[in-house]
Amino acid sequence: MSDKEGPRRPSRFRRFIALFRTSPGEDEATEEALTELQVGGLIDKDESEMMQGILYLDKTTVREVMVPRTEIVFVDRKAPLGEIVQTFVDAGHTRLVVVDDDLDHVVGYVNVIDVLRFCNQDAQFKLDPILRRVYIVPETKKLDDLLASLQERREHFALVIDEFGGTSGLVSVEDILEEIVGEIEDEHDREEPQILAREENAVTITGRFEMYKLGELLEVEEPEGSFNTVGGWIMDRIGRMPLAGEKFVLDGLDVMVEAATERQIRRVRVARRLVVEGNE
Repeated sequence: MSDKEGPRRPSRFRRFIALFRTSPGEDEATEEALTELQVGGLIDKDESEMMQGILYLDKTTVREVMVPRTEIVFVDRKAPLGEIVQTFVDAGHTRLVVVDDDLDHVVGYVNVIDVLRFCNQDAQFKLDPILRRVYIVPETKKLDDLLASLQERREHFALVIDEFGGTSGLVSVEDILEEIVGEIEDEHDREEPQILAREENAVTITGRFEMYKLGELLEVEEPEGSFNTVGGWIMDRIGRMPLAGEKFVLDGLDVMVEAATERQIRRVRVARRLVVEGNE
């Protein structure tokens, strides 16, 4: 935009979401209106859910939808061409985060198109000249603001940092859109089940399983706290990363960590505590 041009016109997304913005206390009325439209046959179930997804974009933070740090695929700036190409192939991504030793020192990202120009030219390949600047956002940024920013900057993703400046995750346009339209799968997605086993009063799940779903499965009240996943709940309650095989009683539930690494809880068994009447 030139200096002589006036203020940029709000994007279509901004104008569209403005239709659904509500003042404090009006959210319930808006949801009821959407329900009435669905019951009246003016919109279908999918359209209603999409509109409600839009309604909550300005209330949902980046932290709630981002890919966590432990799942970010990255390459080191000193990596050879062959290793970088293989990482692109294995991950199925078109962009990779580039670090200087670790994820707390991100120096940018690289596009697969720029890398492929050097095929069979290992001696001439240098990563630094083709690095692109990565867009950085805080965990607390709201999704409607982020989506508008990504559109304006023509970016496909952003690096998420915590209050101390450390890398906490990565969020893409696709992650935001999935809050509106549901899961978007492509040929590179490898869907892994999050419910690994079910019993009458227990369930074995991954550490990334969402807490509200756990409450629904076991028919118990969802524990309160600043976490979204089962892994986050466990670490919040015990104050550290658990070891595989450890057992706990958390919020009235029996918890056994079946598999874990130094940085991630992989598999957990959670059971309701059974009340036994009388003495045995």
